[in-house]
Amino acid sequence: MRKLLFIVFCIAMSLIFSVSCQGFEFKNPPIVDNAGYLTQSEYDEISTLLEEFRLQNDFDLVIYTENKMSGASAQSTADDIFDYMGYGASDESGMILYICADTREYHFSTFKKGTEYFNDNRLRRLDEQVLPHLSEGDYYG
Repeated sequence: MRKLLFIVFCIAMSLIFSVSCQGFEFKNPPIVDNAGYLTQSEYDEISTLLEEFRLQNDFDLVIYTENKMSGASAQSTADDIFDYMGYGASDESGMILYICADTREYHFSTFKKGTEYFNDNRLRRLDEQVLPHLSEGDYYG
């Protein structure tokens, strides 16, 4: 997970110009680990990195895991979580990595500026980086 976040962070930093937060306050944590993949120290470390990133760049990077999929597919679940749980920067921009423990499915969804920054080729590269870690159960790696 740490390598994944580093890759996402590097890509986002290379694409995002510094934007002030303009007083927007994020209401939800950047990580919701309902599946219990991370230890508390791993959760704290990644959460701190994501929180700093979202405040500096007005762009919401979210990781959300759950045991049973709450939607019809990984994509629709990721989209619904981002939309209906109040994620998104001041202009509702961001990206979510959704992982379901039961079905072992995952999905990256992008919103507003996120669709510009993370086109199909970049998302494919993220998939190539993430899938080996998920396949091995190395969620922090």
